[in-house]
Order: sequence, then structure tokens, then C-alpha cells
Amino acid sequence: MTIHHFGIGKDLDAFAADLSVLNDDIKARLMIHGLGQKLADARAGMNTKTEGYEPAKALAMVQKVWDNLAAGNWGRERGAGAGLNPVEARMRLIAGKAVRAAIVAKGLKVKDLGDTKVEELITGYVAKHEATLRDQAGAELAAEAGRKSVASVDLDDLGL
Repeated sequence: MTIHHFGIGKDLDAFAADLSVLNDDIKARLMIHGLGQKLADARAGMNTKTEGYEPAKALAMVQKVWDNLAAGNWGRERGAGAGLNPVEARMRLIAGKAVRAAIVAKGLKVKDLGDTKVEELITGYVAKHEATLRDQAGAELAAEAGRKSVASVDLDDLGL
């Protein structure tokens, strides 16, 4: 029997769920629901109301996640030492939102600047404000970890 412990917010920081008591129909529904969440998370940084939103890019991000799942990988497939760590990824997300907001505030359109220019601006913003972004990203991730912490305990391994 495997018990999963979920942190579900400040008031419910330790909920234990014995998945072995669920029937196959409920397990299948939970799997489909979880898949929907996983795929939606793939495009979470793209706001459909933001200028420059491109459905094709959102679909490509979702497809990458699906391809990785189909290949047996929960997260992004990365080579040795490749990819961003979670803090760096969050820093870029925060910087991207700030840069896009600044572009719009200046009366420009994100899509008119093009992806290359926007990425260049984001990279420059990260370089210029690295310490502040790192602090903010770390704080956001720590807060999320407190709300969404998940640990699995295999009681068979513990002799129960």
C-alpha cells in the first residue's frame, strides 16, 4: 500500500490519501484530470489576453509535454547539464512578464517586435536585475512548495 501526502494550502498541510481504496473508474478519472492539469501547466506562462499570444506556440508547448510523457519522461528531457534550474526558469518567467508589460506600457505591440527581440530584452533584463529576480523567484517557489508539497510513503518498505 502506498500513501501519498499532499500539502493543499495553509490550512490543510498534511492530507494522506491511500490510493489503493479507489476503484479503477475513479483512478482513470483522476488520471485524465491530472493529464489535463499537466498539459495546461505547459502553457501556463502564456496569457491568452496578452498581446502577442500565439495559439500555435501554446499548442507546440503542450505537444512537447505530451511527447515527453509518451517517451516515459515526467519533466523535460535534458542532456547532461542542460536546461534551466527552477529558480532560473522562474526568473525568466518574471522577467518576461515585466518586459512584456513595459513594451505594452510604451504603446508598442509585443508581436510587432518579434520573438527574437523580446527574448533579447528578457535576457538583458535578467542580466541587469539578476539579484532581485533571483530573490523574487526563490520566494515564489518556496511559497508554492509550502502550498503544494507532496511526499509519497511506501508503507510496505517500512514493514507495515
